Order: sequence, then C-alpha cells, then structure tokens
Amino acid sequence: MDRLTFFKQGLSSAMDAVSAVVGLKKAVNTFTDVVDEALGDIKSDIGLYMRSIESDMYEGARGTLKDVARMGYTTIETDSYFGGKIYDLKPADFRKAADEAGLKITSAHLRKFYDNDLPEPDGETEALTGSKTESAGNAEAKSAGTVESSEETEGRPAVPVDAATNSDAAAGNETADGDTPQKTEDPVMKWWEEALAVHKTLGCRYIVISRLPDALTPETAERYADYFVRIGDMVLRHGMRLLLHPSRRELTATDGTSIFDIMAARMPADKVWFELDTREAHEAAVDMVSMLKHYKGRVLLLHLQDFGIATESGLIDFDKIVNEAIATGVNDIFVEVRSYTLPPKNCVERSIYNLKSLPSLRY
Repeated sequence: MDRLTFFKQGLSSAMDAVSAVVGLKKAVNTFTDVVDEALGDIKSDIGLYMRSIESDMYEGARGTLKDVARMGYTTIETDSYFGGKIYDLKPADFRKAADEAGLKITSAHLRKFYDNDLPEPDGETEALTGSKTESAGNAEAKSAGTVESSEETEGRPAVPVDAATNSDAAAGNETADGDTPQKTEDPVMKWWEEALAVHKTLGCRYIVISRLPDALTPETAERYADYFVRIGDMVLRHGMRLLLHPSRRELTATDGTSIFDIMAARMPADKVWFELDTREAHEAAVDMVSMLKHYKGRVLLLHLQDFGIATESGLIDFDKIVNEAIATGVNDIFVEVRSYTLPPKNCVERSIYNLKSLPSLRY
C-alpha cells in the first residue's frame, strides 16, 4: 500500500483499532508508533521535483531543503548529479542535509547518453544493441567500443567521437603482430555503476531518465530502448527501479504511434517503468487518465505540472488524474513547476497548498 492510499483509506479506522486494544489513555502515543511502523517503508504524500527551485538549491541547499519541508513536502526528487556531487554537495553531505530537514530522497533523475547516438550507418546498430533477438546482456558485450563525453546537461548534446578513437587499435589494445585485442571497459557503463552506487546510499528507490537524444526517431527508438533495458538491469542489481520520463516530443503520436509507444513495447515491464508528467501529456494531446489505465502497474511516479502554479491554469484536471493514479498503482507524486509567475519558492509553496485542497489529496 502506498502512502496516498493509506491516508485515503484508514486513519480513523486505524485509530479505533488501536483504542480497542490498548485503551484510550495510551491510544494517542501508541497510534503514533503504529503509523510510524506502517509508513516506515512507504512513500510520501507529496514530493517536490527539485529542479523546480534549482537556483535556490545552488545558492543554499541546506536552507532551501528546510524551506521545502516547512511547506509540507515530505520527499524530494533530485536532478543535479555532476562531477560526483549533488547541488555542489558531496553525496554524504546532501543526505545529511535532507535528513536534517526531515525529507526523504525517493527518486533521482540521471542522464548519460551514448556518443555518436543517432543516426548510424546501416549495419552498425547491432554493434551497440545486438540483434533484436539477442538479450540485453549480449548487447552489452557488443557495445564496449562506444564512448561518451562527461555528464550531460540540459540542452547540451553528446559530443561525437571519431570512429577511429573507438577502435581497439587506437586504444592501444591490439599488438603489432595482430594479437587478440584486450577487452576494454565501457566508460558509459562505468559511469552508471558509480552513479547508481551513490544514489543507493542516498536512499533512492527510483532512478529516472528524462531526456532522450534530440535525433531520436521512430525508426531508431528501439535501439535506445535496448540501451535502457541494459541500464534497467543495473538499477535492479542496486535494489532500485529504472523509470523513463517521456517528454512531449516522445509522447506526440505520428500516424497513431509515438516514440514512447515504440519504446514501451520494446522494454520489458519488469525492467523499465514510467514516470508521467501532466503538462507533457497535455501538450502532446494525450489523455492522462487513459494512459494511466493502459499502463496500469507500470507508472510508478507522477509529476503534477501545470502551466505555472499547480491547478491554476484550469487546463488540467488534477483531481481526476490523481484519483486514477492511486487506482492504477502510482506510488509517489511530485510537484514540478517550470513556468513562474512568482519567485520559484512561492510557486512551489502555493502549488502544494492548492493540491492538498483537492478531494483526491485531502486527508
């Protein structure tokens, strides 16, 4: 049971049960213990996607986290892992700051592209992903020659690398007399292993990929889906789950099919899950309620994003969407603000206030 459902279905009945067992005198204290135990491994009410107040985080992460908690948020989703740091803090320091604020780090957005992403000359795709009938593991073994630049940032595409620099000979792994080349370590997979280890220590349950190559097309989407399956395997080994967060571009259908549809069909349901965004879906003319039903059990996280402060545009039926999200197995919801009519902190504070007034989220 997720925390949303817990509060919707049972606080008063749980209190009655505790009173019957221990008596009214001890009911209040005992009930607190019961709730703490029941929710100890359960997600939060409403979380915040920290990119919404990114500038504040870089100006003063510790103080900003405390402000977020005071607003009523209980979990956060990060989106700033660069150079081994999170919002310019060492991971241990960031975890400590979040703990001191009373916030749980539930999810993190990470992005790492392959170089020379798309398109590729005919016949080279299998060198990265393996044939369509091969497993993700075999595909990984074939991709060791692909390298990439340092951590991606929004708006900065992967830097192409000449094919010659990817060869074993160029890497110094083939002897002059033609000996078998040595197996090289894939730097992209190494980056992921290190990043996942860091975010496991933060307490993350979910790793989200929310940016795809600009050159991705319906014809090449399957190749990147195979890449995400490989990452999904790694995430599972670290005790977390990988989610794909599609943007408007991936959700927009052409001839009845979207890039997201193609990728979702390619990726096994036990390897890759989804995080959906209300604004992205609206901009792509996608019915979010229908999409939640279609991918029931596979959409684990939800971004509540409006065209400004949550619920105030009147364009998105948040109450209907949240009700369907609870019914179809969404575990956590996060507020995201990307368009600001007030300072960012004011926007995210008013957003949670508005959302908590909805019948679907009113306790």
